[in-house]
Amino acid sequence: MKLFPIFVLMAALFLSQGVSADNSPTPQADFQSGVAAFQAGDLDRAKRLLEQARNAGLDSSALRYNLGVVYFRLGLYDKAEAAFSGLLDTPHAPLARYNLGLVLKQKGDLEGARQWFARAADQQSPEQIQTLAQRQLMPSARDAGADSPSVRTVGFLSTAVGYDDNISGAPNSASTGEAGAFGELLASGRGYAHEREGKALRLDAVAYGRRYPGNARFNTNYLSMGATWQQPLTASRLLSGLSLSGFWFGGDLLERQVRLDLAYERPGCFWPTVVMLDCEIETYAAKIQGGSGFSAYDGEVYGGSLVARKSVDAWTLEAAYGLDIDHRRDLQSGDEFFSLSPTRHRVSFEAERQLTNAFSAGIRQTFRASRYADPHRLVESGQTVTETREDEQFRTLLFAGYQLNDRWRLGADLSWLDNQSSLARYEYDQAELLISLDGVF
Repeated sequence: MKLFPIFVLMAALFLSQGVSADNSPTPQADFQSGVAAFQAGDLDRAKRLLEQARNAGLDSSALRYNLGVVYFRLGLYDKAEAAFSGLLDTPHAPLARYNLGLVLKQKGDLEGARQWFARAADQQSPEQIQTLAQRQLMPSARDAGADSPSVRTVGFLSTAVGYDDNISGAPNSASTGEAGAFGELLASGRGYAHEREGKALRLDAVAYGRRYPGNARFNTNYLSMGATWQQPLTASRLLSGLSLSGFWFGGDLLERQVRLDLAYERPGCFWPTVVMLDCEIETYAAKIQGGSGFSAYDGEVYGGSLVARKSVDAWTLEAAYGLDIDHRRDLQSGDEFFSLSPTRHRVSFEAERQLTNAFSAGIRQTFRASRYADPHRLVESGQTVTETREDEQFRTLLFAGYQLNDRWRLGADLSWLDNQSSLARYEYDQAELLISLDGVF
């Protein structure tokens, strides 16, 4: 049975150094030696050294996790359950839930195991853990009487209500900006076909809509369907995908998009595993076709992103950089010209804290700089003004979530946006409040 690859991975991620000035072993050194003994297959020695580090005062998520792994491998399931339970209030809670499912399964408590696996399969869990948990929830091919892996699916549904104080994104100097309530609905589904030895064909679909009562011209809809191939590598994986999408604004089709994506995901990133830093690299290319009356949006978009994440005690930290390069037809209207082809740089930082097993909260700060390819030509007060549009956008997001049960989560977002521009007509502020109910099926 291949139950333990993730144990080995996390043991490596949790390594640390520790020797005192007089070269005598410290709790950190005992911990490192215990992990090395585990990797060498000497479970009894690993247990002794890790317990010795704990008894000497070391108390960390890494120690609890590795003790849980060793106890599990030795068949000490009660001790393993206690060790993994100590991680439920940390950023490693998804992994702890999955391992608690394995523990209860070995103890014969199949219903209890199923509940833990269901929680580990939640949309908020890392995708690797979702995959492992979903596999545990599925009947085996032998039980199903099948010779090949069956398709498994995961669905996500979110309903939300909110308030926007500047629906139209009107400039600060204007007095016509609308404010009002809105409703949202987001539904997505993911299915895996022909999954074998880490390779898989993934099918995805997303549908989204936002409605403004009394302001239907600002209603938006989005629909996307795609397929992604997952290819495992030695210590990472490569994903390549093709998707088709459409975006509607005010009931009219604004644009269609055909997009190719290539992504690389690696636990530990390119630094020593002691850093506990995970990274994702993505690049994409998209062909855009504007809807009827929106041919100015015809063109291509290219870009990519780099994301790095790190867990520190009860905190999860994330930093990201993104680049988007637009090549559009642009808009000529009489004597005026509007460039629709910006090059955008995005930088964001996020910090989230797991306050209890069910409640988490955090903050996200994003900065986006945009420079448009060609100068705008505008007629203002009878005069023609030619100037290159450059925008700087700042967005602050406060968010919180409460896990109601294994399936449903209540969320709240509060955001502020400030868009500064070299052209006054594009300067505006916006604040938005969103309350959502999210479910995983």
